[in-house]
Amino acid sequence: MAITLEERIRSVGQDYAARVRQFSPGARLFLAAATLAGLNAGVTSVLLNLYIRSLGSAEVTLGQVLRAGPAGAIVSGIIAGPLIDRWGAKRSMLLGTAIAGAGALLLLVSSTLWGLRIGLALASAGSVVVYIAAPPLLVRHSSPVERKHLFAVTAAAYVISTAAGSAIGGFLPDLMTRLFATPTLADTYRLSLFAGAILSSLGIPLLMLVREPATLPGGAEGPSIDPSYPQQSLAGRLRALPAQVRAQRRGILIIAQFVLADSFIRIGGNLFVPFFNVYFVEHLGASTGWYGTLRSFDRFAVVIATLLAAPIAVRFGPVVTITWTQLLSVPLLLAFGSAQTLGLAAAVFLGRGALMEMTVPIRDSFLMEVVPERVRATGNAAITLVGQALAVVTLPLGARLLEGGRYSLACALAAALYVASALLYWAFFRAQPEAAPQKKSRVASLTSQVAAP
Repeated sequence: MAITLEERIRSVGQDYAARVRQFSPGARLFLAAATLAGLNAGVTSVLLNLYIRSLGSAEVTLGQVLRAGPAGAIVSGIIAGPLIDRWGAKRSMLLGTAIAGAGALLLLVSSTLWGLRIGLALASAGSVVVYIAAPPLLVRHSSPVERKHLFAVTAAAYVISTAAGSAIGGFLPDLMTRLFATPTLADTYRLSLFAGAILSSLGIPLLMLVREPATLPGGAEGPSIDPSYPQQSLAGRLRALPAQVRAQRRGILIIAQFVLADSFIRIGGNLFVPFFNVYFVEHLGASTGWYGTLRSFDRFAVVIATLLAAPIAVRFGPVVTITWTQLLSVPLLLAFGSAQTLGLAAAVFLGRGALMEMTVPIRDSFLMEVVPERVRATGNAAITLVGQALAVVTLPLGARLLEGGRYSLACALAAALYVASALLYWAFFRAQPEAAPQKKSRVASLTSQVAAP
């Protein structure tokens, strides 16, 4: 008997509900904290570049300031992976949050080039620690049964909050002008960004309540600090490095393949993604309120697509899902680069964003599954570190293309790089056992193991 569309939708919904009910208390607390953090991310995505440009100083250009972010992230990324693997994800995330908050404060109180650079570098450094620590934390608070759904729901919750933050950020400048009669546009943007940071800080107490388990689902050991590590000399650690590399050869190879495939996406994205707000507001004539609303619709489109990605990945496998969604986004990217009207640009903007971002949690989950546990954070750090190093070069190039009116060229170059990344990803990982579709018998077996007392 054929299954109707309504029955299939109901089945997917029931499966999602069952997986969500299996989320641990720690996972739920992290979900709430990440949701609050997304509010500030949404406000920043709308206003930060406009704030920098509103300062009106000849020495403060967008490209000069933005390259400080990847520079800070590189320094942080070098130490973040080993730190998180040995010190624990929760404590590392709290440290990263404190550093990011200090950087954001400096960024908003200073109007000099070096003050902005140092502030953005610190904010990026702390954010990288949080970003790298998040997937290992989620893995430790989930079993294979609900893990893909946990990653998807976490990403969706973050995206929903960034959508709300984008809408709030679009209208905050008008609100701040009315409340405080700000004398300059820069002051208006500064107060608006500060309000977003306050919203984000509400998630810190929730993160502090997360308790990392002593054992993982299935009996694996939880995080622990190697007692010999602090006493071991630098020379001793360097002597032990070759043996550690040999012991982790498979993991290192997989990490290197992820880094290579991801690098093409990072280079392409840095040519146009960070400049969406400037492109819409200054080149296509949109207001900040209009752009903030568009960003909200974009985030909701990504939420829907992200929630659909988990069952698609279960049925077709994560590698097939990631490869095809990335390839399907390329025509929309080319159309976006040549769009001359707000309506067309907005339509392809929404479609491209949904296709490219819907599989981000699937990629994160897949990486955590194929990389050995003891180097998971290190692998995530390597990907982030290389991406940030590439951003030091490519962000100023993207800003220069935008300022020269060559945004369509930036999108065309990015499209070619996206295709190369998708093909590399398929070549590297299609044969991995974890790339196979999840069989119903396997799901049922795992479910019974979790349900067993």
